Amino acid sequence: MNARYMPTKAAASYTGLSISTLNKLRVIGDGPKYVKCGRRVVYEIADLDDWLASLKRHSTSDSPLVAGLDPTVERGGSRS
Repeated sequence: MNARYMPTKAAASYTGLSISTLNKLRVIGDGPKYVKCGRRVVYEIADLDDWLASLKRHSTSDSPLVAGLDPTVERGGSRS
């Protein structure tokens, strides 16, 4: 694999997120861009850097860091 790309585990370490958080962000569409090569998912370092830069905020009153993970947003469905 090209040195510009890293698998999910390395991308999680690079961003400080867990693997499961990156997986969830892919599902909801709020995460960094990624490339799917068959079953393998890889992230380009430049895309990770761009995504992290897009999360910068000036204060805690700015919008949530990752909207899809905002605990104040009610989600549909119930667990029973």
